[in-house]
Amino acid sequence: MRNGVAVAFGDIILGTPDQDAIESGHYEIPRPQYWDKPEIPFALDGSLERPAEVRLALRHIEEKTGLRFVPYDTQRDALVFQSGSEHCESTLGRLGGLQPIRLNKKCGWSEIVHEVLHAMGFIHEQSRSDRDQYVEIVWNNIEEKLWPQFQKLGEDILGPLKDSPFDYRSIMLYERDLFAKTEGQITIKTKTSASLEPSRSGLSAEDVRRVKRLFRLD
Repeated sequence: MRNGVAVAFGDIILGTPDQDAIESGHYEIPRPQYWDKPEIPFALDGSLERPAEVRLALRHIEEKTGLRFVPYDTQRDALVFQSGSEHCESTLGRLGGLQPIRLNKKCGWSEIVHEVLHAMGFIHEQSRSDRDQYVEIVWNNIEEKLWPQFQKLGEDILGPLKDSPFDYRSIMLYERDLFAKTEGQITIKTKTSASLEPSRSGLSAEDVRRVKRLFRLD
């Protein structure tokens, strides 16, 4: 629980529990719903501290994929970028209505791209059901309370990742030392000859291909 909202995998907003005083629990993430056309309405909440970063992120996705983001104007569904107290957070897939992407003042445009892909239905790369063929999670180097960050999701949640190769450069992949007990320890190791180098400068080539396939932009 974070500020009254249930959050999974560090940055995926699940919603608000029906009961008060819940601190943690178990919840089966449902299969994401997807946007039905390559035009997504968005709005910038007045509380947002760095709106220019959001515009940079959306422009990057548009230029790389051909997907379009249009200003909100009474459309039924839209992404609403709003101020958050900590972390960068998004819901998973299309919820219907005005769905939040919460950003604190440290969220740069690349992190915002990551959250927008969550809103399209993309999960973290290391959460793939087939990830153990490609990477090893070094559990001993991770604080036990943070193990849920590295759990796998079922094949039915793969969505736009289904039948695509594991992408060692995806913007949706964790850094190799993220959530380490001690600085410098490795938490994710590659099992192949490919280097684990997640992009922090925008979408990888495979990210682009997946977005285009999802929205039939090829």
